[in-house]
Order: sequence, then structure tokens, then C-alpha cells
Amino acid sequence: MVITDIQHGLGDQMSRYAIGKYLSLIKKDKLYIESCNISSNTRDKYYLDVFNINEPIIEQNNKDNFMCFTEKENKWEWERILKECQNYENIFLSRCCFTEEYFKEIRSLLLDNFKIISPISDRNKETLSLIDYNHSIMLHVRRGDCYTNKLHSNRALDLTEYYKKSIQYIKENIQNPYFFIFSDEPEWAKNNLNIDASHLFIDWNTTQQPYEDLRLMINCKHHIIAQSCFSWWSVWFQETPGIIIAQVSGIVQDL
Repeated sequence: MVITDIQHGLGDQMSRYAIGKYLSLIKKDKLYIESCNISSNTRDKYYLDVFNINEPIIEQNNKDNFMCFTEKENKWEWERILKECQNYENIFLSRCCFTEEYFKEIRSLLLDNFKIISPISDRNKETLSLIDYNHSIMLHVRRGDCYTNKLHSNRALDLTEYYKKSIQYIKENIQNPYFFIFSDEPEWAKNNLNIDASHLFIDWNTTQQPYEDLRLMINCKHHIIAQSCFSWWSVWFQETPGIIIAQVSGIVQDL
């Protein structure tokens, strides 16, 4: 069997599932999900049950008979895992180092697995219609610890400048853009983003409903993303050519 250790927020959970799914297919074995390591002291919980995912969840078990693959110096020894996975009956994946290289070959399967089956609320349904009707721009603000820590306070200035330039680029290249702003710090976003265009702050979905934000984000036509795994996944769903994606490293088009 292959067990993937599901932890942290929705984006990270999706990544851990995707990597585990790919390895289980390579190994031609069943995938199991272990979620007991999600800390009860954080706002996170198990989110994968909102998707079209049917793999069984198992309780924490003894790993003595497992080959455990973990992150090493921020990089998985992925080639070694692929070469050795057939040599072990049981494999446990923990502390995933994220890259699409680990699952891009099963994109079509994951697109089906990551269909949100949880019912949509009336307000989000109305917003989804607004997103579909307009030249919708997803703008995701997530500062994280590195921006709130005093040791890295200079990076907060870089973040503000990044959003300013990205918004301006969109306004110069998209006619009548309509910005939909998502953030775990909506007040910071409202106070620091100067959007001289049609916009709406999506501030009604709770921290326990990140999948509701994701549902709206993936339907936007262009994207200004944050430095987060969750933000990256909102773009990964895109299959329409010609979209604009603004990221910290620069503007990407026609993905």
C-alpha cells in the first residue's frame, strides 16, 4: 500500500494527495490517506472530502514495515523513489516537497478527482455568475509569516508594490476588468490595495471553507496570485489559452 500524510491547509493537502496518487499508480497499488497529523490547535482541518476523492482514510499506524520517504533538504529524491518503489510492499509519504513534476502525467485524472462536489451557497452561486459574466480577475492576497515577522518587514513593501504593478498591468491589457479579491487578511487587502476599477472583496467565506474560495478562484479568467500553494492550485485548473497570470517572479501569458 501507499499512504500519504495529509497535513496543513487545502493547497498542501491537494499536493500531498496528488503526489501520493501518482506514486500509487506507478506502483499499481492502493492509495490510503492518513490525516491524524492535522493539528487540532490550528484553523486547518481535513478538506479533501469536498472533492471527488474516494480513497480510504486510515488511522495512524505503526510504520515499522513501511519504507518512509520524506523531504530531504527541501527536495525529494524523486528519481530514487520511482526506482525503488517497486521494491517495497508498503510506502509512507511524508513532508512533501512541492513541484508539479511529481504528478503532471496524471493531470486529467486529478482534474476529475479535484471536482468540488460540496453544494455551493447561494451567495457564492451569485458571485460565480458575476465571475462568468465579466472579464474577471482573481487577485489573491496572502502575506504569511514572512510578511508579518519584523525580521522580514521589508518584504511587505515588496508585496504591496507587486500587487500595484500587477493591477496596473491588468488594467492596461484587459478591457473593463473586474477584480475579485481573496485573502486570509481581508482588512489588510482593503486598506492597502488601491483598485481603481470594478472589484469585489470575497470576505464572507470562513477560514474553514477555503474550498469555497477555490471554487470561485478557478473560474476567474485571469489571475494575480500570491506566493502560496493554494494560490498556485487556483491557476493549475486553467485550460484556456491566452490567460494572464501575474506572479511575484513576473507576468506569464498563454499558459
